[in-house]
Amino acid sequence: MSRTYKIAVIGSGAAGMGSALFLKRSGHDVTLIEKVEHPGPVGAGVLLQPAGMFVLKELGLLDKFLNTGEIINRLYGENQSGKQVLNLVYEDYQQGSYGLGIHRGAIFNILKDAILKEGIDYKTGCAVDDFKRKSQGEVELFCEAEPLGVFDAVVVADGRNSTLRNKMRIKQKSHNYKWGALWTIVEDKEKHYRNELRQVYGTTKNIAGLLPIGEDPRSQEQSVSFFWSLRESRLDRWRQSSIEKWKDEVTELYPNTEGLMAKIHSHDQVVFTSYSHNTMPKWHDEQLVCIGDAAHAMSPQLGQGVSLGLYDAWSLNECLQNSNDIAGAFKEYSRLRKSHISWLQFVSKMITPMFQSSGYRWAPYRDFTFRQIHNFGFSYRLMLGTLSGVQRGLWRKREKHLMDFLKNMPSSHKL
Repeated sequence: MSRTYKIAVIGSGAAGMGSALFLKRSGHDVTLIEKVEHPGPVGAGVLLQPAGMFVLKELGLLDKFLNTGEIINRLYGENQSGKQVLNLVYEDYQQGSYGLGIHRGAIFNILKDAILKEGIDYKTGCAVDDFKRKSQGEVELFCEAEPLGVFDAVVVADGRNSTLRNKMRIKQKSHNYKWGALWTIVEDKEKHYRNELRQVYGTTKNIAGLLPIGEDPRSQEQSVSFFWSLRESRLDRWRQSSIEKWKDEVTELYPNTEGLMAKIHSHDQVVFTSYSHNTMPKWHDEQLVCIGDAAHAMSPQLGQGVSLGLYDAWSLNECLQNSNDIAGAFKEYSRLRKSHISWLQFVSKMITPMFQSSGYRWAPYRDFTFRQIHNFGFSYRLMLGTLSGVQRGLWRKREKHLMDFLKNMPSSHKL
């Protein structure tokens, strides 16, 4: 039996709340700290991969997610000429497998309900911005120089712009992408868009995409998440231009979105999100450890963000359960997670310029590359394994727990 500790989890995104739940159920005294005073169900739609659904099953929450979200059977993308670029079908990798489109707000609501039911101490409106190491190895946390308490361990899960991560004694590299995305949530009461993430590529400067996400937690209506690629330097120009002109540009590239675009009437309905790529040689510094986007942010091209953060939370708890020493458990966590995270970040960094960049030369290279990937069984399965979140390298390097789950996913036909 491992020891129990007083642990602070910083950030109440999926990684932070997932970690708090696992740690609480393992007997630890957990405090979850969030900088936003009144966090709520906001955000875009996300694609949950089987890796994330494995963790939700371990938490006993998967059914709630499946009942709220939309089963995604494939990712399909075509260029502006109508030629197929991507056709990634989950079942081609493992029969019965799938992804899940879901509103980020629905993820928050379900996890928050579980946090409150577990009786976890949930402090909001506390932007943890500093820490001090104590003589016995504990860590004292501060918010604007005001002490928040002393803890045996700290789990840093406060996102890609983490303040605490930058103060840890670990080498870090952060690259901010020049491209991001406009996104909005649009009702789809008629359920015209079902079971696939669909994209249309206009060279590499414009991408239009639709992800069905099931129920919007605010309206309770069936909805889709629409996104449009945009270089960040052009954001002000977009805001100052006519919304109708932009809608015309969208429907010209992706005519099937005309009905959705008719429901957008102002720039205020659309939000811009930027991306970054953060790498670290390890994710622990004695009694502190980073998980989720605070540890390994990347572009959303592989759809791994939430799922990878959840899997971090499960893995961290497993390491603590198998150790009687926090620093040793965190060191083992970094060792075990290295190949999986490194592989996904590598693939993400390689493919991102093919979909979002200023050079026209990338578009024909992208189309040719993905045609070849689909033409060969090994490369196609490698891509599907990477998409599903189970792959951690070339050849047969896969996460065993995730492969076992993939083979026994709940039947999507019952949902």
